[in-house]
Amino acid sequence: MEVAVVSEEVVSEALHQLYSPLSSPRVRRRADSLLQRFQRSPEATPTALSVLQAPIVDTGSSDHNALLRAKRAFAASTIYFTVASYVRKYKMDDPAKWTPEERLQHELLVKNFGLMAQDVWNVLTGPNGTQEELNVQTHLALTIAIILLRFHESQGETTVVGAVEWLVQNQQHPVSDSVTATLTNFTVLLTLKVIPEEVANKRVKFTKTKREQCEDMVKTCAAHVIRTVLPSITAAIDASEEQAQLRGLLLQTFASWVEHGTVPPPAIVECGLLDRAFHETLVPTSSVYALQVVREVVRACQHDDHVQLMELVMNNFVVLGKHLQERTAESESSMNFCLADCATAIAECGKAFIVYFVDYTLEMQPGSLVYEFLDTILFFTALNNLDISNETMEFWIEFRVYISGKHEQRMYIFETFISRLLLILVERTEYPEGFEFFPVAAKERFFSYRSEVRNVFRALATVTIASEDKFIVDAIHAIFQQYEVADSGTLVPPNWMDALVNLYRLNRATAGGQSVCLTGNSTSLIVDSICNVLSNVSYKDTLPVVEELGVIMFTDLASRYNQLSAEDESSVDFLSEMFTHLLVLATKIPLQMSQETPHPVLCLLQKQWGVLETILGVYGCCEVVAEQFCSLLVGVFESLRSQALELASAIMPALLEQFSRSYDGNYLRVIKSIISCAGDDEATAASLTRVTVIVCEGSMSKIAADGSVDENPGLTVALFSLVAECGTHHPSILVQSNQLEPVLALSLHAFKSQNPEVGAATLDFLLEMGSLYGQILRIPTSLLQGSEFAGKLLLHQQIQTLFFEKDVQYHLLFALFNAAAGGMPPNLQEKVAEVVRSCWVYFGRQRSEELVHRLLSDSTFLGSQVSERARGEFLNFISTPTSVENSRKFKRVLTAFCDHFKRSLIDSSNGDLIGS
Repeated sequence: MEVAVVSEEVVSEALHQLYSPLSSPRVRRRADSLLQRFQRSPEATPTALSVLQAPIVDTGSSDHNALLRAKRAFAASTIYFTVASYVRKYKMDDPAKWTPEERLQHELLVKNFGLMAQDVWNVLTGPNGTQEELNVQTHLALTIAIILLRFHESQGETTVVGAVEWLVQNQQHPVSDSVTATLTNFTVLLTLKVIPEEVANKRVKFTKTKREQCEDMVKTCAAHVIRTVLPSITAAIDASEEQAQLRGLLLQTFASWVEHGTVPPPAIVECGLLDRAFHETLVPTSSVYALQVVREVVRACQHDDHVQLMELVMNNFVVLGKHLQERTAESESSMNFCLADCATAIAECGKAFIVYFVDYTLEMQPGSLVYEFLDTILFFTALNNLDISNETMEFWIEFRVYISGKHEQRMYIFETFISRLLLILVERTEYPEGFEFFPVAAKERFFSYRSEVRNVFRALATVTIASEDKFIVDAIHAIFQQYEVADSGTLVPPNWMDALVNLYRLNRATAGGQSVCLTGNSTSLIVDSICNVLSNVSYKDTLPVVEELGVIMFTDLASRYNQLSAEDESSVDFLSEMFTHLLVLATKIPLQMSQETPHPVLCLLQKQWGVLETILGVYGCCEVVAEQFCSLLVGVFESLRSQALELASAIMPALLEQFSRSYDGNYLRVIKSIISCAGDDEATAASLTRVTVIVCEGSMSKIAADGSVDENPGLTVALFSLVAECGTHHPSILVQSNQLEPVLALSLHAFKSQNPEVGAATLDFLLEMGSLYGQILRIPTSLLQGSEFAGKLLLHQQIQTLFFEKDVQYHLLFALFNAAAGGMPPNLQEKVAEVVRSCWVYFGRQRSEELVHRLLSDSTFLGSQVSERARGEFLNFISTPTSVENSRKFKRVLTAFCDHFKRSLIDSSNGDLIGS
């Protein structure tokens, strides 16, 4: 079937239909289809060239001119598409394998494409060039680049760059006037710019061999382009006002070859284009391209032999910074077009050159290069523009990390910059004047910035342990310095520890009153800051500060509430906050050995215990206060361990009393933390055994009376956790209390709970019991005779008695299989499988297989009704080493079997619910 020829007139009409706002979608699709068909036809290239070679005539009609621009853009893209499509299909790359006919064919092809490249070049440098659209020129330059990259045959020193020079020499319109000279230099620059980009972006599919040749060519030719070609064009541009418009393109071309080529540092320095880029940064029309050059040069500096180039870049940045400071001082907004990009570029430069700052530089006096460079970065950080200031933050963090980690002994040299940075950051976080009238978006942006600054503070402070203290001192000094600036009549306290305590006192005194006070967790942060300062101070020197804070808290309590009442919500909030602050003191003032006095928080709690006991009497059953109070005690015992045992003995009666009143699981958390840090002496063991019996029996009685663990989820979770902790740290106490058996019985009931926290606690408890049993089996018998294993042996024997002789393990396995079939929440299925697998891990394969065989033969177990084949496959796979050793595979095998009776189990559960 003969394909109809698509004429230029038909193409024009199709373009008109495609872009006309009056065309229907159907007409547009038909026009687009015709244009695509045209681009694949043999007439596409000559027709497109004909369109581009025709003069551009402005008729005064906007519709006609728009259609003309569309025709020329389509013609340029058609030529590019045709050449790229042919290159993609052309695979002849190895001349050694060509036949004479293939060689002749290739030579003819090279000649034809060479003529096409010259024709396209002539369009770019012809009379239409001054009126041509940039997108048309870019497509034509890309077409030339592809032809040269694919079909130019390098001979001797002649390269693709040399081929561009050949095109200039043979162009249709010789360089005889300023217009042609400008067009020619524009075409050379644009073509040279896109050559390395077209190689790098891999948009056109060359063969692997040809692409490697092109990549090598770009790397090899880069030095010649930058040393020879670009400087000659630069001279022409500087000598002619008409060519000044090429300054931006010159910089883009330079950046392209630096990015993709391999340019020795001397070539970059000698060509003068780097200095030119820094000067052009202050010119609005070329600033973006100039900074692109700078950033590419910075990325190219990667080796020791680039030090001279690094110094040149930094020196130029220093000069640029001074110019910007002068111009912004004259007119604050005059440099807005480039400040953000300059900040980004200098920050990237700083991060790239950190090694040079620290490893190669010893001179750090004012006036030295690195000092001036860092000072310039601080200029951008200090600008009254949050976005620009933010651009430099990552640099300061990375800078401090590097000098702290590698050259901490030299950190003091750079501390002046960190101190100035702190002043800037603190100043930036102050609410600006008139903030209450800011738009909502501006307020949110400021809050976001404050949050970012907090992250910067945190990152700067926690670089190394050795640098934390000095940073805290510097930060507080910076804050007080800002107070002085804000109000010169206010004296800054000479002792900043006193200042922090006074700040805390002021906040406590104003809370609830008419005065403005700190909000959110700010008061906790004050306490946290005090603790950071006290972290390396002895207990004796820390005690006065903690006692003063305690006086502030308890005096405030007494002054606010003459009559305590759990119904008073404000008193509940007050006590919760107070216990939170005490918890910070207990956990952040670290444990120290061989001190003259006890830990300051222990002294405070013992001194104020009478007040605390009164509070417990009123609020002991208030869940919010009890939780915070118990968290405080847990923090004390976990942090101070044996140092807090005297306190534990003193408060235990009160804890048991409050537990018997409230049955709140939080009190079990406290007892658990006491058990974990208790000693092994007989008196302690006897006392804790009694406590364990009281709380276990009390908990289970409460749960039984209420009829379900779901009525007391917090209590159930805390009970399982306490018993597991007791078994881990004091197994003999668990054995002597005889509470393991009833707690195991409770775990069977807990399997019916749909509360995920109860389910997770039950499974964790069973995992811990299995681990404690298996622990003894892994220890050689000869080592078990020591007294340190006596308690563990007793617990091992008790678990064996309960699991083997009293058959508890079988009932647990029965419940676990039902749980795996959907009896527990879906998010616990992985943990259920892990507990089942622990049977093999801790109790051995033989024991586990016996239990599973028995289970599958039990008529009351729904899994026994599964087909014999499914049961056989399950038995064959579940005990294999591959399954037992891989938790994910074990879960898949178990789940696949349990899915067989999952529906029956759900129906049975629903029947039970209906019956009840």
